[in-house]
Formats: sequence, C-alpha cells, structure tokens
Amino acid sequence: MAYFKRRKKGKSKAVPLNAEAQQAIQEQLRKFREKFGRDAGPEDPIFFDPEADTPQPISKAGLDEMTGQILSAARSE
Repeated sequence: MAYFKRRKKGKSKAVPLNAEAQQAIQEQLRKFREKFGRDAGPEDPIFFDPEADTPQPISKAGLDEMTGQILSAARSE
C-alpha cells in the first residue's frame, strides 16, 4: 500500500492509499500537468478548479458535484 503525504498548516501526515485512491491521485496530477503545463507543487491543490487560469482549490459547487458523482457511482456498483 502506498502512502500520500498530506500537508496541513505546516504539518505533514502520511495517509495510506489503496490502489483506486492511488490511481485517482495520479489522474488528478496528470490533469494538473495538462491544464497548467507543470507538475503540481506542495502548495498546489490536487483537486483544482478546472475553469480557473491559475491553480485554485475546487469551488464548493464543484466539490458538491464531484461528491454526488462519487456517491452515484458507489450506489451503482
């Protein structure tokens, strides 16, 4: 199992990730590179607003939509 280092207010914490979560993070990092032309840095949001010209955290509406899609997919399995 891989670990993802999570940073919050100057602290970091290793969070275990299963294969699906690892794949989701890698996909988001690929999308970040595609959108902004560079790798994400430690202060950049992994889940970013795809409409913004600069890396910005995803909006509340975007987060709500993403959560709904995840829940819908989970119910269909």
